[in-house]
Amino acid sequence: MTRRTDVAVDAFTDIPLRRALFRGYRASDVRLVAAYWRAAMDRLEAEVKHAAERATELEVELRVLRTRLEEYVRRETEVKQALADVDARAFQIEADAKARAREVVREAEEHAARIRGDALERLTQTGAEVERLLAARDSFVTSLRGALEQIEPALRGVERAAPASQHAVPPQPVTSEPAADEPETTDEPEPEDAPLADELRRRATEGEERERVYEGRVELDAGPFDDFGDLSSFARTIRRIPGVVDVDVGAFADGRATLGLTLGVPVVLGRALAETVPAAFTIDAAGERTLAITLAAELRQPES
Repeated sequence: MTRRTDVAVDAFTDIPLRRALFRGYRASDVRLVAAYWRAAMDRLEAEVKHAAERATELEVELRVLRTRLEEYVRRETEVKQALADVDARAFQIEADAKARAREVVREAEEHAARIRGDALERLTQTGAEVERLLAARDSFVTSLRGALEQIEPALRGVERAAPASQHAVPPQPVTSEPAADEPETTDEPEPEDAPLADELRRRATEGEERERVYEGRVELDAGPFDDFGDLSSFARTIRRIPGVVDVDVGAFADGRATLGLTLGVPVVLGRALAETVPAAFTIDAAGERTLAITLAAELRQPES
């Protein structure tokens, strides 16, 4: 813009001003110079106005740019603050996680220590119980061996005397089976060196249910009994059977009872009951660990 103004001024200065004959310069030349200067002033005013407008536009743009810059600065500050908050939150979360992990590990170690202590205590108690049971077993085995040593001579004497007693006084139980099915017996005594258990098992395989051999725990279902007194008397009677270690009375209903017998040695239970119980009976069922009998009192009841 300045260059254009300078060119216009230079152009004005190049216009020749001719003098008149009697006074100053010619009026036409002066008017021409004035017109040029007026045109230059108009151009200058237009350029100044344009420059002012441009300056106003630039000022507006500057204000907009300044506003945007402030917005960018504000956003940058907010972003920095958010990043700082995120870092602080991450640090706090990490610290809380580490503290919680340490707490969990401590609780787990305490729980594991309690479990180990309880396990050791239970193991100690179990060991003591096992030792007590082993000692009780050894004591029971020793007592049982002593009892067997005392009972075995008597049982052998009973076995040797049993064939003769059967020929002299035949048993009188009431049974539905014919007498022809009963096993044959001989008067020849068994050798004294034959084991008692083998002899009893041999008779069990060759005889009927009355000759079945029982060992250990046996359930005896018997009846009928008028009252608990009759049942107690029956229990005391079968306690006298050689080889019966213990008798406990179980269920008692409708005149019948279940008795638990503990046999210390193999026993021909049907024959032993026939030789011990004063009343006649019949064997209803015989299993490996069970025996059911019905006393003769029930058989004599009239039919309804």
